Amino acid sequence: METIIPLESHYVLRVTPERDGLAGEVIMLNGDGSAQGTRLFTAPLQTSAEALEAWSRRALQAYREG
Repeated sequence: METIIPLESHYVLRVTPERDGLAGEVIMLNGDGSAQGTRLFTAPLQTSAEALEAWSRRALQAYREG
């Protein structure tokens, strides 16, 4: 079962359990706020949701800073 974690305004992390940890995708939301927006990138496998969220926040910051 996947979980959606809000990161910043208009960005979420979609978390999916995998056999060896948690996988994730950082997504820019559609104008209507749905999580079917644009997938920006895939986060590497992490051992916890907290680690996955921290990695995703750093990656999103780097993406936005160019």
